[in-house]
Formats: sequence, C-alpha cells, structure tokens
Amino acid sequence: MEINLRQVNIRLFIAVAVVAAAFVLLIPRTAQAGLAENVSGWAWSGSVGWISLNCTNNDTCDSVDYGVTLVDIEELEGWADLFGWAWSETVGWICFGQTCGGVTPEGGPAYAQYRDFYEDRSDEIYGWARIESLGDDGWISLNCDNLNECAASNYHLVIDPLSGNFTQGLFSDHWAWGGNDEVEGAGWVDFSWTQTLWTASRLGTILRPEGIYEPENVALRGTHLSLVQIGFVGLSAAQDFLLECDLTLADGSRRQLRKVLPETIRDGVESLEYAVTNLDAITENTLWTIDACRIGGYLSLINCVSDAQCAVDQFCDEIGGFCRTRVREKVRKWPIFTHSNTWLGLGLNEDQYNALRCQAGFAGNYFNNSANCDFPGDASFSLLMRRGVPLEGNCHDGLDNDGNGEIDCADRYCRGISYRCQTLPRTFCLWGAVGDGLIDCSDPAYEIGQLCCGQQPPSPVTPDIQQIVDGLECSYGDPNDGYFDCDCTSEERFNESPDDDCFAPGYSAGDLCCTADSDVVIE
Repeated sequence: MEINLRQVNIRLFIAVAVVAAAFVLLIPRTAQAGLAENVSGWAWSGSVGWISLNCTNNDTCDSVDYGVTLVDIEELEGWADLFGWAWSETVGWICFGQTCGGVTPEGGPAYAQYRDFYEDRSDEIYGWARIESLGDDGWISLNCDNLNECAASNYHLVIDPLSGNFTQGLFSDHWAWGGNDEVEGAGWVDFSWTQTLWTASRLGTILRPEGIYEPENVALRGTHLSLVQIGFVGLSAAQDFLLECDLTLADGSRRQLRKVLPETIRDGVESLEYAVTNLDAITENTLWTIDACRIGGYLSLINCVSDAQCAVDQFCDEIGGFCRTRVREKVRKWPIFTHSNTWLGLGLNEDQYNALRCQAGFAGNYFNNSANCDFPGDASFSLLMRRGVPLEGNCHDGLDNDGNGEIDCADRYCRGISYRCQTLPRTFCLWGAVGDGLIDCSDPAYEIGQLCCGQQPPSPVTPDIQQIVDGLECSYGDPNDGYFDCDCTSEERFNESPDDDCFAPGYSAGDLCCTADSDVVIE
C-alpha cells in the first residue's frame, strides 16, 4: 500500500478543520484519564466522525475499559511509546503503535513514539495507528516523516510539553492522515482535542540540603535546623508517579524520602522532606549522604515487599505494596551535615578546635572536610552555635534571617563548608605519592565519600601539585573545585581560557570528574 499525499486536495484539509472547529462545543474539552491510560479527549475525522481516546470520555469504563497510553522509554530520556485503543462509533476499534502488530507502510513493525528531539524537530509523535476493521487499508500516519512526505504536506502530531495538549497552536501540528489511492480510510484526523497527563520524566537538578541539621528541640536558643529538604529544579513527572530518594545515616542505616505526585509537574520545582529526631544516628564528624533519587512510574499489578519480587527494570514501592517501573534514576552521593544538639569549644577534638584545624588546612577534621574551612563561616559559626546566638540559617531565601545586615550568601556565616555559597580552597596533595596515607581518586579501590587525591592542580602553573577531594560535590566550569570537568578530554579544550576548568593534563578515564549538572562521577 502506498499513500499518495500529492493527490490530497488541500481545500478538503481546510474544510475538515472548519467542520471540526464547529463541533468544539459538542464534546467535553477535558477528561481525567485513569492510571492505566493517560491520554484522554477526542480526535475528529471528516470520514469517520469523533474518535474517543479514553473510556472516561463517555463514562463507559465499567463496561468497556479502553484508552491510549504514553510510557517513558527508560533508555531514551525524553522519548515515550504511544500505544493502546481508541473507539469510533462508525468504524470501531483503532489501535496505536505496538498494540497494532503487523507491518506498517514503512515496512517494519508497528510503532508510535513521542520524541522530544529528533532530526532537528521537537515534541513530535512519529509512527502509526490503524482502523482494525479496514485491516492494512486502515493505517493512519501520525507524521509526514514516516514516509518522507513532508515536502508534499507537513502534517504531524505534537505534544505541548507545558500543557500536555496534542497541539502547540499551529495549523499543521495536530493532524494525522489515513488514506490511499484505493480506500479513503480515516482521511485527515484532527487531534487538537486530545491531551495527556503524561510528561517526559526528568529529575532535573537535585539540590542537597544546605546547613547543619540537628534533632528538633524547641527549647534550644539560637538557630537550629531539623527539617532536611532535598530540592528538585526542572523536575518533570506525571500525576501518580513516585518521587523518592535514599538516605544513609552515620551508622549505615537507611531512610527513604518519598512522595506520590498529586498532579503532573512539567519543568517545575518540588522537594522531599525528612525531620531529624533523637532516634536518628548522629556521629560527630560523620556525614549523612543522599545515595540515589528516582522517579517511579505507575503502580503495577505485581505485589511486592522487596525489590526481589519485581522485574529488573522495576523496584518495590514498599509502602504502596506494588512494583513500579524505574523511569529515571540518579545514583550519586550528596552530603548532609548533621550534628547533635550540643556544640563544644576549643578542647581536643571539640567543634571549634576541629573547625580551626580545618581552616588551617588539615583535611578530615571538621565533618571529614576536604576543603579548608572559612573562619567566620565555620570556626565562629561553631562558637555562636555553642552560645545559642541566632544565625542566618537559610542562605537562599532572600531574607536577612539573623538581622546582621547581610543576606544569604553575603552573610559571613553562610560561607562555611556546609553551604555552597563559595568555592573554598582545598588541601594540597601529590597524586601518585606512595606512603602518604591518602588514596588516589583513580585507584580502583576508591569509594565515593572517602578523601582522595585528585589530578586537578590548583592552577595551570603548578601542574605537579594536586588537591584533596571527597567525591561529593563539584561546580561545573570552576577551575578551583578540585575536579576536572568530564568533558575536558581533548586537546582542543585544553587551555582555551585561563579562567576555565580545562587545562592540561585534563580529565582521564577512571578518575573523578564533574558533569554539566555539577555531579561528581567516575567515568
């Protein structure tokens, strides 16, 4: 079968659009799709009439449960498979994508996919649907690119990533075509009344909680943080998806922070919270870590009490009691600074003493420091905490919380190692040295969170001196953070600028490096 788009009368195309617009008031504009089918609304064909994409449109789900679904493709971020069933009163069932089976006019298996970026086009749906009663004469092309016919007619479907509508307001962006030389089929199909709760899942930028956290104690004077908040900026996930992070406490015990999203978030902001209590393990000079954060898809039908009962690409939602697909996941280590309610002074191994040693350049003294402490931000901070004097506390809210005339990162007490308000100098080391008691970051035995000697010198003019790091935090593009950027691997990138983070010898495989998202990884 061959679709001959050059014989399509464009005046019919315009007429169908006018007729479809005239019917807009005759159908429900929105519908709440169920968990199993996240596409809802209607499509209009001048040949077959209205096409329902979800049983919720006409309230028939109790007797006939059908719908069309978008599901993230785990290995292709920003892509999703589109599949399922739609219903027409005149021609019956219409399948989408892999639900159809058979061989498409392209010559391959049936498919339908949303792709956020593909060959210089964005947010478009590719592939096929089919009117089952017409067999191979019932194929509906969802994009002119399927058969390289865009020069003749630039029809296609899109999804607006900000609203979930199957149109971004352009004349040609919500049309599919079903027809050939012998059978008219569906003709032009208008999807501008279709919408989805789905969105391409992205964790975005993960922001670890800044500051030092203690068990809640309202009787204490001064500024004492107890509510840990992990922030997500640029998060996208569908309604009823699960947002979850794993914490490891000082004694190795674990906590899970989780939230089932009550509505779809599209490139938004979200957070997970955990209140520190006296029952949590807190050991001085020992960090907690965020080990992984993930987005889980819809609950499956598989009961579970642990991950062992789930498929390889799933994990157990132990509170929900069912397996979920692991849609997106970041496995890293982000630090959380915790402390008891008691702060001590200048005695051996007490808080101020350790902060002063950290400030003097001794690694591993103050919260296992790799950076050198800032005197007011750490040593004076410890003193004021011991005395119960109010401090800034929240260094990113635009407020002068302690009333000293200094706001957020401009406040002297926001410059400590527990805040990311500045890049602090690091203790020097010699990479490759034997017997110095410090492992090299490129050593196969190294584990993220340990102190190690990296390969980045403090400047291009001192290539034989390196810096101690802990594998937990970096700043992409910063030449003084102790890590080369992961993309600093070519001669072309070396020495482009004295202010960038890419001078010889640059990053080499097996060492720690800093990603464009400012995450430390081993590649």
